[in-house]
Amino acid sequence: HRFLMKTELQKVLKMEDFLSMRWSVECRLPFLDYRIMEWAFKVPFYLHLDKKRELGKILLRNAAKDYLPQKILDRPKQTFPTPGEELIIIRLNEIYRKNHKEIQESEFLNRIYKRNVLKAESPGFSARELWLILVLWRWEHKLKFIPHS
Repeated sequence: HRFLMKTELQKVLKMEDFLSMRWSVECRLPFLDYRIMEWAFKVPFYLHLDKKRELGKILLRNAAKDYLPQKILDRPKQTFPTPGEELIIIRLNEIYRKNHKEIQESEFLNRIYKRNVLKAESPGFSARELWLILVLWRWEHKLKFIPHS
């Protein structure tokens, strides 16, 4: 906690401010109230974690257990979805399927991914994973056609 306060918190807060303004989201940070922060620092760090279930924010989860369903309390941290993310992944999947044969035969991608991962026409990759695969595939494809001197 102290490491975060002394080093990274300012960066995190600037990013939060930027992203909330970027997507026109009114954002509040109630857990940064000084009284909550002071109390949290008094609680030993190991009590903030559940190592067995690999979950953090245990004190917050316990405080909310009478108000939230268990499936919400147990779920892992998630990113805030960006507008249009569904459309992006649909389009990336279309590109992937259209070029599936070439992607599956990519020497470079086969060094990174197991061949059976690239076999599926719709492997269920996230938008980020699909984007990376397509960028690497195009990069490799373009380099093959550059004359070597």
